[in-house]
Amino acid sequence: MRPTPILYLLTGILVCSAPDTSRKTDPLAETAGEKIAANDSQTGNKTTTATNSPTNWNDLAQLLSGHEGVTTTSPAILRHRAYMKDFWARVKKENLEPIAAWRAQTLPSSARGRNVLYPLSGADFLNAYAFYPDAKEYVLIALEPPGTAPQLDKMTEVQKEAGLESVRSAIGTLARNNYLQSRLMAHGFGNPYIGGTLPAFLIMLAGLGHTVKNVEDVGIVGGRIVSPPGNGRTKGIRISYVDSKDKEDKTLIYLQMRLEQATAEKTSAEGQYLRSLGPRNMLLKSAVYILHWDSMKLVHDVLMEQGNLIIQDDSGLPYKSFQNGKWKERVFGNYVRALPVGGIPDPPQQPDLAERFKKSPEPLPFAYGYGILRGKNQSNLMMFERK
Repeated sequence: MRPTPILYLLTGILVCSAPDTSRKTDPLAETAGEKIAANDSQTGNKTTTATNSPTNWNDLAQLLSGHEGVTTTSPAILRHRAYMKDFWARVKKENLEPIAAWRAQTLPSSARGRNVLYPLSGADFLNAYAFYPDAKEYVLIALEPPGTAPQLDKMTEVQKEAGLESVRSAIGTLARNNYLQSRLMAHGFGNPYIGGTLPAFLIMLAGLGHTVKNVEDVGIVGGRIVSPPGNGRTKGIRISYVDSKDKEDKTLIYLQMRLEQATAEKTSAEGQYLRSLGPRNMLLKSAVYILHWDSMKLVHDVLMEQGNLIIQDDSGLPYKSFQNGKWKERVFGNYVRALPVGGIPDPPQQPDLAERFKKSPEPLPFAYGYGILRGKNQSNLMMFERK
């Protein structure tokens, strides 16, 4: 019998794939899950609500990303800058450059410029942008709290050091394994000084060379994104930025949304919003296999309806869902069987997918999703394009 969503809510598996202490599983198996809080509304680069907001979002983003153009004498920030220099060098070599080369050879031209939906994303904007850099809007859905803008000028050196170290611990595995661990995100983003995913998003945007213009509170009301966020149950942040390559204005929306029956219903504000998004490029990565559950059938169906090009590993949508003659498929890397991840000791096996990978898989030159648990060059990636 399949576990109920209530049971998973109680154990925390749905949220962040908490480690199962009853058996030995790799700690890296804890996936990027979901959560949320809020941030202060802005107009342009100038403060409008004051309390926890910087006067210039781009300066803050560059400082957090380790950009050397921002003047500082803070020892904590200078140490952070040295770390971020190594972080970005590794991210570009191990992840961004090989993904860009793969994308140029593989992604169909029809997908370019289409907007992006990334469910169960955690704070992973890097992969959303790496695979789909031409989008005008990125919608990321998760449960990690966005937090508020850190007021670095009001912090002691001890507070800066503690906050920056926590952020580094939360995102550091992106450089090592192209992977975010929920346990590390929960600890890192939960610090009281530089907390939530907002600092991570600012780091990624500035590190990619983008210019951050504005951050504002948003919510879902009446099936639409609104600011101020209103009284709806789903809230988040919207970041406006100028892309470093095409110089166009673009948007990153980060929402708290527990993917479940209630948020997928046609009568819910969230369900109406989700249905309004398609057709979208979609990314699913380290998705805890929840879309295989019978109790997630409605969420599964909504995502399938909105997806036009879907890139995922085996933990995303079931392979059998694409075997209806409506999708073109390509598979990359290696897949034999699903491995236990975090608190999921018995993940769903897909023998039909294993058979497909025996036939004609294409090379995959980078780590993706749970593949790092199997070892080097053992990741799998599937690309499905609607016919």
